[in-house]
Amino acid sequence: MNDLGNSFANFFGVAVRGQTYLNALYLLMSFPLGIFYFVFLVTGLALGFPLIIIWIGLLILAAVFAAWYGLLAFERHLAIRQLLRRSHPSGADGPHPTGRTLNLNHSSRIELT
Repeated sequence: MNDLGNSFANFFGVAVRGQTYLNALYLLMSFPLGIFYFVFLVTGLALGFPLIIIWIGLLILAAVFAAWYGLLAFERHLAIRQLLRRSHPSGADGPHPTGRTLNLNHSSRIELT
């Protein structure tokens, strides 16, 4: 009987945790952002590649790739801030007890659990 009570508490306990609603907010924000990313990248790549013939395509592709990198950094920041509830991924709290980390670049890392 006690196991059944713990199962119900674990299952319905999700509804009272704040992280549940942060995850739902992240998903609600991700859908329109994902549509924007898709439209922007498809349009930019569809314009850039055919226009390589007249050299303007290289400028368009350079701008699209630079913006793509910026969008990746923004999405990484958004995911770390919303899902992991950290202000920055620098690992200021110290390394994970197992010592495992995922290095994204020289200035940031995500701890693996």
